Amino acid sequence: MNAYICSKNDVYNGINFINSFLDNDLLVNKYDVIIHENMLERDMGFSSYSSHKTNMFNLNERLKNNNIKLYIILSSVPHKLYDVYNHSNIQLISLPFFHIYIMLTECGIETWDEYNKSYKNSLNNNGFSNLLLSLNRRPHYHRCIMMDYLAKYKISESISYTWSTDEPIIGNYKFKWWTPSINMFSMDSDVYNCKDVLHGNPAFHLVTESQVDKISFSEKVFKPLLSGIPFLVFGAHGFHKKLQEYGFELYDEIFNYSFDLVFDDNHRAMGIAQNFSKLKNKNYQEIVHSIYNKVERNRNHALDIFYNKKFIPNELNEIFTKFIKPNKDTHNVVYTRIDDYLN
Repeated sequence: MNAYICSKNDVYNGINFINSFLDNDLLVNKYDVIIHENMLERDMGFSSYSSHKTNMFNLNERLKNNNIKLYIILSSVPHKLYDVYNHSNIQLISLPFFHIYIMLTECGIETWDEYNKSYKNSLNNNGFSNLLLSLNRRPHYHRCIMMDYLAKYKISESISYTWSTDEPIIGNYKFKWWTPSINMFSMDSDVYNCKDVLHGNPAFHLVTESQVDKISFSEKVFKPLLSGIPFLVFGAHGFHKKLQEYGFELYDEIFNYSFDLVFDDNHRAMGIAQNFSKLKNKNYQEIVHSIYNKVERNRNHALDIFYNKKFIPNELNEIFTKFIKPNKDTHNVVYTRIDDYLN
């Protein structure tokens, strides 16, 4: 069977490229398989779930009529919302922990060991300067909600954060309690903001994920995990429960996770702010010491996932061996990335 492995430009065009591919008789007659490898992303960028569902159904019909199988490889966490991908001729391959690989290869294990050492030095020498750090590359709507609730509960003066605009209204969101201010300390050459992990000597991290509609483990959550820093995540509902299902421990001695299963974004943001509000006037060192055995076990679990190649589906090995490896000369970037990830 002949496989077409999408290039970077093909992937950027997503479903539009695949439809164009199916309009090309030369390509349709030459290939039996299309491999859409976009492991850095957790979706194909549709505007809504309903359009996504319709587009994937129509695409499957076209693939079926041409006897072509499509494999889509994403850094998604398996969830019922991703069922829209799987059809008779479309198969989604989910890699929930691909971004651990990205963090360890882009920044290096030595970097994370050094951050862990520095954090423990602050912990053991009363060196925490701030309650928490929150890195926000883009001012998404849900991040506006989160920053607003931090201001409401008067946590803003106890945090380090990044924010790229001082606009009082962003999109449809008008701030109620917070006056936004630009605060960017990211290094231009540091694509993943690895160098910012300890900015302001924080005791905790507040991770604001890129999406709140579907659970995804981006590079953002692995920064505190690999550094050995306790954290909360503002992501989709059930985010912390899903981490727990994959073997990570929750810091329920100090955090009330009842917010995690609430569907409403505002209420989850409020619950996170309330958690940190209860800690802001306490001794950070004592609080962290009380849970640090869990923090270290979580760090070790993240490293174990990476070194022992856990949670990698067999299907990835199969299509790599059958389709991608034989095409390594033509699509070397895809070959190298997946080969490194698997080996």
